[in-house]
Order: sequence, then structure tokens, then C-alpha cells
Amino acid sequence: MKKVFLMVVAFAAMVLAGCSEAPLLSKVNITYISEGMIAFEQEVDGGKFFLPEQKLSKENYAFGGWYLDSEFIYPMAFNSGSQSDLTLYAKWIENDTEISDEYLTEWLTNNAELINSLVDLQGLSASEILHLVDQGQQQMIASVNRSVVMIDIVGGPWEGSGGSGVIYQKIDNTYYVLTNHHVTEGTISSNFRITVFNGSTKKMYSGVTKVHELLGKELAILKFTTTDQLPVITMANGSDIKKGQFVYAVGSPVWFEDIVTQGVISYAKLNDYTEDGFDAWVIMHTAPINPGNSGGALINAYGQLVGINAYSYPMYDEETDLQLYNFAIHIDEVKTYINGKV
Repeated sequence: MKKVFLMVVAFAAMVLAGCSEAPLLSKVNITYISEGMIAFEQEVDGGKFFLPEQKLSKENYAFGGWYLDSEFIYPMAFNSGSQSDLTLYAKWIENDTEISDEYLTEWLTNNAELINSLVDLQGLSASEILHLVDQGQQQMIASVNRSVVMIDIVGGPWEGSGGSGVIYQKIDNTYYVLTNHHVTEGTISSNFRITVFNGSTKKMYSGVTKVHELLGKELAILKFTTTDQLPVITMANGSDIKKGQFVYAVGSPVWFEDIVTQGVISYAKLNDYTEDGFDAWVIMHTAPINPGNSGGALINAYGQLVGINAYSYPMYDEETDLQLYNFAIHIDEVKTYINGKV
């Protein structure tokens, strides 16, 4: 019964969010507070629909939503956006909190009129709801866009090849990029050029340095320095990755630049290894990837990095009639690998 109660409250907050429209303003800053501390900040378009760019978790607690006040009385209406800078507060609910059947029955009875109006979706049609979902998905992809780069090999024996990469850390004016070992293998620092995308525009960076590479985990690190302000991708919690979740592969495969494909997680975490020394935890997923996606991002519906796309197999052949399986290095492996590397 507790779950039903929480679902009703969450549903009420979601629907009431779509009841008004705000005028379009300039950028505003959203500050997210959790347990009295700033969890993260986000810049959004004023008066427009937005979603938090990070998903928080707390052991033994369920996330109860974002509120406009620290007393958790007024839930945030994300669909109507914000016309000015805003501070939001995270509500946490103990997982062992018990709600009696008597209390829940009384609450549902006393709020029957509200519930009936919500079920009517406040006049929102199915197409309008789908539009909000579509808008949220586009905004999420756009927020990740500039953190996923294209890597070109512009010198040495592997000139003309390359892959993708993910900006995962910034120290002063130096940006650190994750990619695959097979993208950097056999190269030196002067062999690289990195391209950052921003919607319909792009910018190339030279002076790239190879920091580290490790065959055993199929991971590598590059870095480059610029005064340009580039976003660093947010990493997901490995324990939050579940079979069936939607995922998106972002990268620059074959002759295409900066594309996204969609799929689901087929296997949340499995160990894969080869005779040449590769041995790592990976995610199996159905988002199509091709040569050039190597080192690119696999993200969840919140725009968080869940893995680094690495390989597909087996290649289709008539004898086995097997289709392609896609794999990304699990975020737990990624976090372990980058620890202490910079």
C-alpha cells in the first residue's frame, strides 16, 4: 500500500506540472539541495520545461522528489519551468517507512476529488503527454552532446582511423577524455585530434596528450587544454543499472559525426574476457554501435554515463545466423580505472 501512496503523490506532482505556461526568458540557474548541501547546479532556459540532469540516490532511502521548500510542502513543477534562479530541495523517504491501510484509505477518501481530476490529466491529451516526453528526451541528449567527442588519428601508422571519447574530468583548463584502448593503441600523443560538437557547430582541438591505456579493461585516457568551457559528463551509480532500462549510444561511427541511437539494457553486468588479456565487467545492450562508436558514451534516460561503448560480436554470418550483440565497459570498471590516473 505504501508504494501505491507514493505513486499517487508522484503522479500528482507530474500532472500539476503541466497546468501553466511561463514566458520564455534568458538562462536561469537551478541549485539542487540534498541534506543541507548543494548536490549539483544546472543552467536551463527560463520559462521552459526542463528535468534535473542528475539522478540522486541514498542508501536505505527512496527519493521522494524535488520541492520548492525545505519543509517539502510544495513539489516542483518542472513542465512549467522557472522564470528566475531557483533552489530545490530533495526529499528522502526511509525504505522501511510503514503506512497503515487505515491511513491510506482515509487519505484516498479525503482526496477523492483531487485524484479524479488528476486521472483526467487536467485536460492533457495523449499527444501532449508524448510531446513532453519527446521534449525531455531531446533536452537530455543536448545536455550530453558536448561531453562526447570525436577522436581522429591524424598521424602515425594508424592515420585515418579513430573513435569517440567522453569528457569525464576537468582540472583547471585541462580536460580528460575516456576512450577505448584499441582506439589509442600504437599511437603517440601527436597523432590525435579531438572534435567537440555543439548542436550544429563543432570545434577541433590539437595538442592532445595520451595519459594512459590499459588493454585488460579496454580503456584509455587522453587530455587536452583549452580555455573554452566544456561540460563534464555525469556518471551513474552502477547499482542503479537494471535490465530493460532505456539507454542511448552517443558517438561518431564510420562516416557519421555526432549521432545517437537508442536501445535497452539486455544484461546489466557480466564478465567478459579474451585470450589476449581483456577481462572486464561489461553491459550488454541493444543500442546500435559501429566502428567509430568505440570509446563513446552509453547513457541512461537521465543523461548519466553508464558505460563506455567498446565492441560488438559476433559479426553476422550465414552459418550461425547470429545477430550482433553490443557491449560497453561497465561504469564500475570505468570508475575503478580512472581512480588515481590524473
